[in-house]
Amino acid sequence: MEINHYTKILNITEKQANAIKDPIRIEIIKILYNDELTTEQIFNKLTQNGFTKSLSVIRHHVNVLKNSQFIKLSKTKQIRGTVLKFYTSAVLIFNFDLPTNFILDYDPTINKISMKLEKIICGLLKKFNNKIKDEDKDYTKFIISEIINLSLLRSLEKV
Repeated sequence: MEINHYTKILNITEKQANAIKDPIRIEIIKILYNDELTTEQIFNKLTQNGFTKSLSVIRHHVNVLKNSQFIKLSKTKQIRGTVLKFYTSAVLIFNFDLPTNFILDYDPTINKISMKLEKIICGLLKKFNNKIKDEDKDYTKFIISEIINLSLLRSLEKV
């Protein structure tokens, strides 16, 4: 049995990689996963979790995450002349380690799903075939992986 040396597809820009270097930014994303909070509310939750950064530093982190598309502005609310901005997570982050023998233990399931995905990918390639140039094959793989990624995310949200 041959196991490919790749274990993940990571579609991330350099800007996004830099945005999540700081552990507090990962914490902000996790805080916002199931919530819509203002910067002040994020600051309060971080303080409760033991982080000791100032509100202005938290505002900076929120802006970096927003500009990197990890969080998004979900709504604004005007209260007594002040506009409150509420943010929510735009990404799903799983913070788990895989079991040691994950690939070996789940290989039959991975192979079954891979065969089904190959059919879907071939259909997508046929659909995009007119638009693909030889030098764009990696970009095409990127687009297809994003289509599958977003489809998977939508499916996971329903279960």
